[in-house]
Amino acid sequence: LSVVGSEFWLCGKPSRASTDGKAWRDLPDAVPLGQVIASDKGTLVSIHPQRFNILRSTDGGKSWAEVHRYTPDEIGGGAQGLRDGVFGLVRPD
Repeated sequence: LSVVGSEFWLCGKPSRASTDGKAWRDLPDAVPLGQVIASDKGTLVSIHPQRFNILRSTDGGKSWAEVHRYTPDEIGGGAQGLRDGVFGLVRPD
């Protein structure tokens, strides 16, 4: 379950979205499995613990492009993909 803007997104096959948890609408077929994170400007990023890449959409999830790929060896703590993500700024101390 992801929060995208003012909606809850269930990303699976099929993927669905809801603003209240009662009524659901279908999302585009291209929405990948996993967590979807939305920026303030509408860019979507998808991650999944069993996938070793980061996907990005700029058209509401209609199409996705791989923006980063990594190997299990590059992840600390074991061979899992990314599980949690957020948009924000990082300020080094």
